[in-house]
Parts: sequence; structure tokens; C-alpha cells
Amino acid sequence: MIEILTTGLPNTVQDLGRPGHLALGVSHGGAMDRQALAIANLMLGNDPSA
Repeated sequence: MIEILTTGLPNTVQDLGRPGHLALGVSHGGAMDRQALAIANLMLGNDPSA
């Protein structure tokens, strides 16, 4: 569960994207810095793919 208390225009929530769906017209997307996302998830005790 994510509880967002305040936000601004430049904020986004990212995950690891949607790999394997290019044939359906869905781009991979996800976080630009996958290593930083994995480290942040580890530090916070989140699932690695969160």
C-alpha cells in the first residue's frame, strides 16, 4: 500500500515496467535507473519488483 500525503507536479511512482509486450504495442516503461530502484526497494524492505 502506498499512502501519498503531499505531492507536486514532477513526482511519479515507478515500477519495473512491462517487459515482453512490445508486440501488443505496450512499451517497456518503468524506472530509468533500475539499479537505484532495486537498492531503494531493498533499503525499504519492499518486494524487489515493487
